[in-house]
Amino acid sequence: MIWSTSTSVSKKCSFNNRICSKSSYCTWKKETWTFDKIFGRESSKKTVMIKQSKTWVQCNDPKTKGSFVEICNEDLIDLLAEGDYESRPPVTILYGGFERTRKNKEKEIG
Repeated sequence: MIWSTSTSVSKKCSFNNRICSKSSYCTWKKETWTFDKIFGRESSKKTVMIKQSKTWVQCNDPKTKGSFVEICNEDLIDLLAEGDYESRPPVTILYGGFERTRKNKEKEIG
């Protein structure tokens, strides 16, 4: 996990049980993650999609920009790719030189 928990959520807009705000926060089941460290507050992408248990949720926030990359079971998958997760063809990418490092707090990123 590369984001940390936070408690501040303001100017909420809801979509499918997810709450997003214009200050780049999203909540799910009363847990909040901040994306400011990853994307920065000055970004300008209109939508962010987050995968949770193979369920895609879209949060409209015009100040959020970024791309999640998940490395799981030796597959590299761009989580912001177009289409449903299950309907995309499987992709095999060979890569090397990576090191697995777990980040539990926002301060550890960077």
